[in-house]
Amino acid sequence: EEEEERRKEQHALVAPRFRHPTYQQTLYDIEKEEERRRKRYSRKRRNSLLAITKVDGKELKQATKKVSQEGIKSHMKEGNNSKKFQQCSCKLDLKSRCLQIINIETKKKSKKKTRNIFLSDIKDIKTMTQKRYEQLQAKRAMEDIKIENCLTLVYGEKAHETYDILCNTKEEYQMWLNTLVFHVEQAKVQCELDPEKVQIHKLWKQADKNEDGSLDKKEVKKLLNELNIKTKENYKTLFKRYDQNGNGTLDIDEFISFYKVLTIKPDIQELYDRIIKKAKEKVMSVDTFMGFLKDQQNYGKDLGKEAVVRLIQQYESIKEEVVEVKCSLFQRYLTHHMNSIINPQEIENCLKTNRPLTEYYISSSHNTYLKGDQLQSISSIDQYRDVLLKGCRCVELDCWDGKKGEPVIYHGHTLTSQILFKDVIQTIKEHAFTYSSGPVILSIENHCGVAQQDIMANHLVEILGDAIQKPFEGKWPTLEECAEKIIVKGKTLETIGESKKHKMANT
Repeated sequence: EEEEERRKEQHALVAPRFRHPTYQQTLYDIEKEEERRRKRYSRKRRNSLLAITKVDGKELKQATKKVSQEGIKSHMKEGNNSKKFQQCSCKLDLKSRCLQIINIETKKKSKKKTRNIFLSDIKDIKTMTQKRYEQLQAKRAMEDIKIENCLTLVYGEKAHETYDILCNTKEEYQMWLNTLVFHVEQAKVQCELDPEKVQIHKLWKQADKNEDGSLDKKEVKKLLNELNIKTKENYKTLFKRYDQNGNGTLDIDEFISFYKVLTIKPDIQELYDRIIKKAKEKVMSVDTFMGFLKDQQNYGKDLGKEAVVRLIQQYESIKEEVVEVKCSLFQRYLTHHMNSIINPQEIENCLKTNRPLTEYYISSSHNTYLKGDQLQSISSIDQYRDVLLKGCRCVELDCWDGKKGEPVIYHGHTLTSQILFKDVIQTIKEHAFTYSSGPVILSIENHCGVAQQDIMANHLVEILGDAIQKPFEGKWPTLEECAEKIIVKGKTLETIGESKKHKMANT
């Protein structure tokens, strides 16, 4: 409490927003908001090593250096559902912000391959399960390594890929755990502060095919096209300006600076030019930016230079000394989520849950089960888990008669694969209310005959039980009344019969 009071006094710079005069924000408020964002992930996974491990800062620097230089034995599954493992080694690459996996075994003799797991993609760090340990023991891959010295990383956009790190000693295990936990958390903070920069970093790494750490003009232009950025007339001049080494290539830092110049919004550029012209400067100084905050943003008159520097560092996530404010940084400040017109603390209070369901926008998914196109792609139950964990509240189930007496879900009359209806319902039950307590709507497109419709009804009742919302009587229920309920939406047999009669009458 004393530490919090000290920080409040140190950063108590009241900053009323010029568009929202009742919203008082301080630098301390900004820090607390970012701290809450950092902890959001940990709250969801309290039993994970990522959430409970505390890192000793004194030992971290030495451990990071060792982990970055030395490889360690590890294993990776060849596929999500495969029991085959590939032997490889890994080391930490902080410049690329990734875990570099090297010497992956292939069927061809000693053919080396490398791949990267970006730190921002690592969703969790866990101790190895007994089942996985036994699988590796059966492959004679574990030697004398103990299960308590093994880590399993869960990574990927859908958090279903895994990677094992095998340590010989407890000290080695602790070194890897501390280093990974610290840098993964740092990567997540960076991702939340500047998600665009993190995404560019990944795309740049993928574009660097020969892995020489730089991109030439042709590769840069191809990457910009993928980012949907039209190159300007002065493209070659700008490229030459940011090619500091003069070797005709850009490294990652040079490319990000180059990218920022190409993506500056015209209206912000105009505002920036007007401010520096008035101040008779080529690049906006910290003092000029401070004047903008006081005069245009209605920050308090007591706002000091030190506080402005801290504010810039908070928005831009940089630790080095700030001597100027470039247009890209100025744009970052103006468009940052913490500079919103609305007080973020009031958003939750504005959401009323006592209105009928029909008065809300509903985050919905179409052809939820498909991983790709609608003609020949794979249907997967994982798709339902993924969309629910991302906040979707309405999922689609295209149900058809299965050959073995069990209803299946797929895109009818196409080459898409089939999944069982009951497996999908089980997955929905497990993940329906992890993200939110709001109701989940099952939008059922029913092509089943009466016999398998009865089976569908049995599965719904047996698996979902009391979570099923009772039929509405007269008026729509409120959002609050439907909390943690699953609403089954679909045509009944009577509705289908009436629809056919109506169609025949029209014909």
